[in-house]
Amino acid sequence: MITRLDYLKDAVNNKSQVLIRYKPKGRPSSKRVISNVKVTTFRRKNGYYITACCHKVNADMTFKVSRIRSIDGN
Repeated sequence: MITRLDYLKDAVNNKSQVLIRYKPKGRPSSKRVISNVKVTTFRRKNGYYITACCHKVNADMTFKVSRIRSIDGN
């Protein structure tokens, strides 16, 4: 079974854009296209994190992997 983290690592290797549905704490979920994904492979505060360029806000952001509700290749 491929995990979210495995899929994101593939995005790093393929330098591909990814469409995610992300649910920030205390806020509604939203779709975001991300690219230049960098996976933080160490555990920090109960989970794994990635940094990526979020096309919705045109900035690098940090995302908690467990808050990503779905992932689709783009």
